[in-house]
Amino acid sequence: MQRKTGISAPPVYRPNKSGVTAPPVYRPVVQRAVASGPRAPQLNGKTIQPLMGMELELPIVVLTDKEAKTQLKVPFLRGDNFKVEADHSSRFGNAITQDKDEIDDPTILEIVMDPFDEQDKSAEDTIFWFQGDVDDFVNEIEKLTEKRTQPITIKILADALGLKVQNGADNYLVGVPTTNPAKNPHKALVHFTIGVGYSRLGDAMTWIRKHSRERKGAEITHEMSAIFSGSIREVLQNSNLSLQHQNLVANFCTLAYNNAIALDLSKSRTIKGQGVQKNFTYMLSRVPFISTLKALPKEPKAFVLQNAYGILSVMGKDFKTEEGLAYFQDILRGDAKAQSYYWGGMKELKVEQVGPSFSEEKGIPLELRGIGNSRQDSEEWVENAKKLISASQSRFLQIPEWLEGLDLPEIFSDTSDFPPPPPPPPPNGSSGTLSG
Repeated sequence: MQRKTGISAPPVYRPNKSGVTAPPVYRPVVQRAVASGPRAPQLNGKTIQPLMGMELELPIVVLTDKEAKTQLKVPFLRGDNFKVEADHSSRFGNAITQDKDEIDDPTILEIVMDPFDEQDKSAEDTIFWFQGDVDDFVNEIEKLTEKRTQPITIKILADALGLKVQNGADNYLVGVPTTNPAKNPHKALVHFTIGVGYSRLGDAMTWIRKHSRERKGAEITHEMSAIFSGSIREVLQNSNLSLQHQNLVANFCTLAYNNAIALDLSKSRTIKGQGVQKNFTYMLSRVPFISTLKALPKEPKAFVLQNAYGILSVMGKDFKTEEGLAYFQDILRGDAKAQSYYWGGMKELKVEQVGPSFSEEKGIPLELRGIGNSRQDSEEWVENAKKLISASQSRFLQIPEWLEGLDLPEIFSDTSDFPPPPPPPPPNGSSGTLSG
């Protein structure tokens, strides 16, 4: 809490309170949010695909009816294909309240799109429908709050948009003014989540870096991970694993190393100005690593557990903090805790099956925090979403050739960004173990 300034907070539009005039009642402008809009495509009955989603952090302050920060990640508005909850941000100044001191690092609106099947041919249509809902949502807030100078209640906003209020948030206040208001409230901080097939993680890492904005911490993590990937793939050539299983081990260990090095760099505090510690990686697993390890086929999983000490003895020197090394050690030994234990607030997801239940291919949902510019209007994030959809339909999810003819989703996008899939396993593999 900060001292009061000479800036007075504007009156709040509160329904059913004497002495305060409510604004005019507006006709709902987003009827499709609860009625006519298409729901997220249903999954193919014979296949299960990892789903795509996105979060949009908008520079619009929301507080409780007591003019306090709202609880994070608890939804208070519901549309047909999205929910609205709170995150926090200090980049737009302190919130100017009516009855209290200024509030630093106030809670802001976050719109979370429901997951949808990015393999479906109508995936881009789903994005366009969501874009319309988001644009209407922000436009209505700007109109009702007179460009974030006259706060209104969530109930008034919900009635205007045809949305449903949740968790007793009727009198929460939205559009609270700040000491440094954003010039364009449509520009959001965007985080994408997308499932990547286990066998394609290496290729996906290259694609994700190519389409992410420059960030020093994440770039160092990416470069170190690329070196690690090359080293472990070289060592695996002397193992008795098939080429496909070598690829799975390398991809698992590289993702583990990537996330652990990112945490290590953030804890070392040697690189300033990166924001939250999640920004030290371009691709953060939203699945606990104990689950991703269990999802490996029997032989690759056994290899990781049996060779954890060897990997740690060689790569341990890369870590500068106890927290980073302990995280990597936990992962390789099968002792990893929830991702939120290491990274803070995060809604964790499950490993997802790719193809029929008897397929060994699994999908790992990844949070991508660097795709596109730091803040994006709806035209920008739609274009980035389309790029991700195309990449997923191309190679993020590898469908083995022997599954053809089982009514799998059609793969129809350009594949020029990707090398060919891994070759089939050889008849016999050579023996060997990982050593220091």
